[in-house]
Amino acid sequence: MDHQPSLVTGSLLASRTATEYQRLLAMPSLTDRDIGNHENKIEANLIFAGDYLSAKTELLKCNAADIDYLIMIRSKDDYLRSYSKLAARTVFS
Repeated sequence: MDHQPSLVTGSLLASRTATEYQRLLAMPSLTDRDIGNHENKIEANLIFAGDYLSAKTELLKCNAADIDYLIMIRSKDDYLRSYSKLAARTVFS
């Protein structure tokens, strides 16, 4: 899942559901343009990209362990990290 939720949209609900079902949740890096324009659609991402665990858990309505499912995509290296996390969670039978 990869999107930019604001604080009052269905995207935020989808983000909460993803963590509730222990799914990886990839968030795109914030752009200087979005930050400079004070775009409403990135309010949640500002919290997700921040350092405050309590703000993230409050926004997602989850426990601290569930924040491990949140991956901020800042560079192409983060895609590899997300694939590694996904592979570690996948069980092949």
